[in-house]
Amino acid sequence: AISCLTRDYEPGQKRLLEGNAFDILVKSMNSPVEKLRIKACFLFSSISNNKEIKEQLTNRNLIRTLVDLYRNPDIHIHEHLLSAISVLIEENPLAIKQAKEMTEINFKQVLAQRIELIKDDPRFSVS
Repeated sequence: AISCLTRDYEPGQKRLLEGNAFDILVKSMNSPVEKLRIKACFLFSSISNNKEIKEQLTNRNLIRTLVDLYRNPDIHIHEHLLSAISVLIEENPLAIKQAKEMTEINFKQVLAQRIELIKDDPRFSVS
């Protein structure tokens, strides 16, 4: 419902900026409920075109949360996480800086491992 009220709707986005909604949304990424994490990723992707929202999410270190979840092989929402990461770092020097500062993570290697893991899975075939 939050996504419907905020996606491409500036008054709804302004209301999100007023309270602690972003803290709650970022924390929701740690929920064991996969459907909630998918919906949160979609919401992040859809509202991060608003520069102020993108800044708020970046200040809450969302990039680290998303990358940490992406690295977890037991989580099966990788495409949603990558979408949210992509939108968050697009034209966002601070998020890019935060990602580069995660020196303990070799993200290129993480991506290569993920490709290896799914290469024989027909759901991810590009035929």
